[in-house]
Amino acid sequence: LQTYDVQPGRLAEFEQWFARQGRAEILARPGVLGVETWVDRSRPGARLLTVIAFADEAAFVAFNASHAGAEIGGRFDSFIGPHGHEVFQQPPLY
Repeated sequence: LQTYDVQPGRLAEFEQWFARQGRAEILARPGVLGVETWVDRSRPGARLLTVIAFADEAAFVAFNASHAGAEIGGRFDSFIGPHGHEVFQQPPLY
């Protein structure tokens, strides 16, 4: 799970990239079960929230260690500001 804001003036570009390429590239990685993004207007701070679901911890580790995972992550990060990642063993949202 990561919470973030898109850099000023880049939201449309981010949305287009994510819809046309980013989401599909993430889903194409072995062990990725889903990618969901929401806008959280319930609190101040970073408003976007993306959850990537993995089949198991091994799939998560493989994604993060892979060249393709690094490329996808780098492209994603090029659109957003400072952010953190949180890892949960159980779904954080339900």
